[in-house]
Amino acid sequence: MFPKNLVERGCDAVPLIFLNHTLSHRCRISSMFVKYCTLLGLVFLVGCGGVTVVPKPDFVDVTFSVTAGGKPVNDVSLTLLSVGEQGGQAQGSVSQGKVKLTVIPGTYTYFVAEGKNPAAFNAIPAKFHAGAMDRTFDVKEAGSIELKLD
Repeated sequence: MFPKNLVERGCDAVPLIFLNHTLSHRCRISSMFVKYCTLLGLVFLVGCGGVTVVPKPDFVDVTFSVTAGGKPVNDVSLTLLSVGEQGGQAQGSVSQGKVKLTVIPGTYTYFVAEGKNPAAFNAIPAKFHAGAMDRTFDVKEAGSIELKLD
């Protein structure tokens, strides 16, 4: 198994030579394994379209004017729900027909919920008690938006 001259030199030389051969072989396998894993990882990244980092836009303040039947709504809760890739959720109490919310620019739907005054909530048509995809608006920048609950 081992060269005859190594065996003749004594027992100490055989394990050392054998060990060096084994370590060298293991290092080659380990190096090949790392290269294979790296290549495989790159293939997955390219195959999946890579990693895309999209920064979220800054928040903006939007003042909503909320009316029902042409009159300002009072003491109800207004909730915004994002329906697009960007946006989020925001909620606030409507007082004297106004509410100021801080949101991420995006597309939203909205609904109202009962607040301090149940009578004011009950006066609003039921279709505004839940969000709806046919009732959306875009927030692009800070400003004002009018919501008519008719």
